[in-house]
This record gives sequence, structure tokens and C-alpha cells, in this order.
Amino acid sequence: MPQEIEVHYLIPSINRIISKELTTLNISQKRIAEILHSQTSAISQYINDKRGIKIKFDKEIEDYIKKRSKLILENNNYIFEIQNILSKFRKEKILCKYHRELSPIINLTCSEKNLGCNIHG
Repeated sequence: MPQEIEVHYLIPSINRIISKELTTLNISQKRIAEILHSQTSAISQYINDKRGIKIKFDKEIEDYIKKRSKLILENNNYIFEIQNILSKFRKEKILCKYHRELSPIINLTCSEKNLGCNIHG
């Protein structure tokens, strides 16, 4: 299901980028864990490319996530921003791209209407 792609692949990859971006702003791993509602060990794994590495985003998407990272820090609104990012992924069919890559069988039956994908965010 598309939601499984979000939970198991997209969100961890997004968190990896956010964690790395926040470290460039001299935010401690402990504070990043608090912001992302996560464990410090998970943040360490994101920063050291041991978690959230299945998906490599193109530069445009990575830059978008980095911009949202700064908003997360400024407004303390991680969940809101994750929803914004995932909404963009649905609207621009980025989710579909990764769904097809990670679930090759879906290419045989992919019909957004039949799958019930909410591609319009």
C-alpha cells in the first residue's frame, strides 16, 4: 500500500535529511530527537547513514526538505511539516514513483482510481 511506502521508506529518508540539516545548525542529537519525537539512537543512525537510506531523493526534493527542516526548528511543528512534505509527494506523484520502484508488482495493476491513492494530497 502507498501508506506503507510512506511509513517504511519515505518518512525515515525524510528524517535522515532533517536530522542532518539540523546538525549543520549546531542542534544537538538530543534536541533533534525531541523535535522529531524520536530516540537519540535513531537520530544518530540517521546522521551516520545507517537508517533511512533506502531512498535517495533528487537535489530539488532534498533542498525542499532542508527548507522545511528550518521551519520545523523555528515553529516546533514536526508533524505539521511532515504532513506538508508527504502532501507534496502525493500531489506531485513522487509517492507513485517510489511505490512503483519498491513494489514492482504494482506496475502490473497500477490504477490510481482502483488503488484509492490520494494523489491530490
